[in-house]
Amino acid sequence: MPEEPKSILNSYDEVSRFIAELIGVDAWDGESDYYPFSLTDSTKGFLEIVYPVVGASGRLLRGAAGNGPIFIFLYCRGAWTYLGEMYGTKVTATTDNTTEFTVYAHVSATTGVERRYQFSDGAYVCVSEADVVEE
Repeated sequence: MPEEPKSILNSYDEVSRFIAELIGVDAWDGESDYYPFSLTDSTKGFLEIVYPVVGASGRLLRGAAGNGPIFIFLYCRGAWTYLGEMYGTKVTATTDNTTEFTVYAHVSATTGVERRYQFSDGAYVCVSEADVVEE
């Protein structure tokens, strides 16, 4: 099967429109975190992790527990490449050769799900999922 073409965006306005289309809103406001893609090769760019919070109408895009979509882009040489989507509320990054993410999503007041995402075949994919009980 041929590899899907990557979405390459040339401005942050294009990134915003791309995310708005993915989540089905006209526009959104949110937050971003930044991580190195690779500790061994800074020329590969950095990762921008985008958390949409509210739509242009003021509608919350994240649930009461803070869960919602989290988008991953690689920024390199003036362009953003879409690398995938995660879901949850809290992201922890670890960087060895490439950055990996652990994402926590609340399920109830005392339980959650923790998912690990790794870079594979040009995208971030979930490689494990575990139930978590909060104490």
